[in-house]
Amino acid sequence: MYNYPVLIHYHRKDEAYEACSFSKKPVDSVELIKEEEYFGAKFSLTQPSEVGLETMTFTVEKDGVSKEYPIRFNHYPLLTEVWILDGDDTVYYSENPAIASPHYKDQNPFAFDKAINSASFDHHWGYQGDLGCQVSDTQTSLVFGHRQQPLYKS
Repeated sequence: MYNYPVLIHYHRKDEAYEACSFSKKPVDSVELIKEEEYFGAKFSLTQPSEVGLETMTFTVEKDGVSKEYPIRFNHYPLLTEVWILDGDDTVYYSENPAIASPHYKDQNPFAFDKAINSASFDHHWGYQGDLGCQVSDTQTSLVFGHRQQPLYKS
């Protein structure tokens, strides 16, 4: 028996959560536990299954119009946590790109800069060099920014 833990953060600019109905597929007796949070509404559940699952669907209905959001499960048994915004078709698996979305009420367009503008992010946060390991015929070094720490010299 599998038990998939799921946490869904859902946001609407109009904050009309009470006017919406929420459901999931597969349809079964598992209840969506709803709470209010900083992002909007938060739903938690544990999806049981006799077989391994790859996806589920979260559905939001308002005024007779339904929108389905496919959710891909994380590697079992890890928590699957997603951020969904009304008006945005993307299911986000990280908070930073979700709050950078124009569909987020308190949008922070720079929240995702580390991915889409890495040079600016690195400059702002003080990282301006290599990080990792350099290997040559005569020396192996760990590299931190512009500093090298030799590990081995021949």
